[in-house]
Amino acid sequence: MTKFKLVSFSKEIPKKFKWINWLILTPILLWPLVFFMTVFFFDDPNANPIMVWGLFFAVNLYPLYLFVLFELNARLYKKIKITGYVIPLLVVAGLLYIINIIRTKQTIFKGRNRISNKTIFRLYRKFRYL
Repeated sequence: MTKFKLVSFSKEIPKKFKWINWLILTPILLWPLVFFMTVFFFDDPNANPIMVWGLFFAVNLYPLYLFVLFELNARLYKKIKITGYVIPLLVVAGLLYIINIIRTKQTIFKGRNRISNKTIFRLYRKFRYL
């Protein structure tokens, strides 16, 4: 029987890469908020219960996906070093992009009771591919 060895914690990987690889796990800090929000999946009485339970588990298991990505990235680093550095930075860049979108949407609608059609069209063009 072969033993499964975690490469991400081994001494084969340099410390600098280990610190960068930990950036993959930063979205886990938002997990309590996400878990709280997924409870509301069950509020719709007309929803398909199998779909709701499937979404509930798929969304709440995202820390597991990140841990798998964390380990696979360390294994990838041993083969292709530059790719091992790029993946954690892409995860953090994606998280910062989402935070920036949320922040800009809040400042656009803050303090206005009415939004002109021109503003709505500009927002549509900016965010239509999200």
